[in-house]
Amino acid sequence: MRYQLGNRSADTPVWIDANTWSCRRHVPSARFNAAVEKCLLGCKVTRPDNRPVQEPVAVTPPEPELPEPQDLPELPLHQPADEEPEPEPSWYGLVKMTEAELREQGLGDLRKYARHHLGIVGASKIPGGKDTLVPLILQARAA
Repeated sequence: MRYQLGNRSADTPVWIDANTWSCRRHVPSARFNAAVEKCLLGCKVTRPDNRPVQEPVAVTPPEPELPEPQDLPELPLHQPADEEPEPEPSWYGLVKMTEAELREQGLGDLRKYARHHLGIVGASKIPGGKDTLVPLILQARAA
């Protein structure tokens, strides 16, 4: 049901229901709560005498229902001693090998050893295979 009181000129606010009014002076017109006395641009509205004043009602949302806490299993704070430690890298045994022993190892292991343990940048891209890589490993060890 739409209430309109007074004349229908554009200067008169329109009361949509007992709690809502609209200012028609501006495009687009906005709806306001009855407790608001001015529109966004400052136009003042007066409530007609035959309309009761209703204060806005504060609505409190219902409290959410939380599920009951479940008993969680105890988590270990450290690794138990009976588990095996992580395996050593494949190049770990290369640390104390001689030149002849290094030449017997796989090229992939030598490259990993050179890059990760000795810090030789680009060890996987050095041309020449073991013949070039083994002297570089020995030189990096001596440094």
